[in-house]
Amino acid sequence: MATIQLKRRTYEVIETYHNHKMHVKRKGKDFIVIPFASMEDFKTYLAKKKILRRNKVKMPKLCQKDKKGLHILEQYIPGESAVKIIAENRLDATYYKELFRVYRQNRFAGISISYRPEYFIYLKKWFYYLGDYVGDYKKDITFESSEDILLWMNTENAERYCKARGYTYVSRETLKPGANLNKQLALLCVQYW
Repeated sequence: MATIQLKRRTYEVIETYHNHKMHVKRKGKDFIVIPFASMEDFKTYLAKKKILRRNKVKMPKLCQKDKKGLHILEQYIPGESAVKIIAENRLDATYYKELFRVYRQNRFAGISISYRPEYFIYLKKWFYYLGDYVGDYKKDITFESSEDILLWMNTENAERYCKARGYTYVSRETLKPGANLNKQLALLCVQYW
């Protein structure tokens, strides 16, 4: 079994993800280790996390910073991936209410985040944001106008997206681009906004 050293503590590597983050374990507790290529990337990540924390975005807590090894140890969220929920066709009103709550909160705070499903884990009744992108709401495209919202609906985009991430997409009727999709998109935004 592979291990990693952080500040003289040894962690057992359970899994390495496609974005180079590692799921690790020490003394029965799970964590995520995030490696960085440079000190600049390390500092940028921490600065973005600070902005997200200040704006009360639910996300994993920072547990430890290793400046010498350029690693960050974060809380492991044992929830369910939003991509898996979408692939299994379980996305219902509960999930949409929470997604739009996150969007409203960030919009009122004047920040934007990436709403791609791969950056969200659902635990209990909350979506936790795993990404590190944070931008200015006034300069970025709004969620309801972006391509990201199509990944949260029964569209061909969502099907390709889920399959590209290794999930089996449960067969269902998908919305084709055009008037019907635009109508469903408008109804979704009005209903949960």
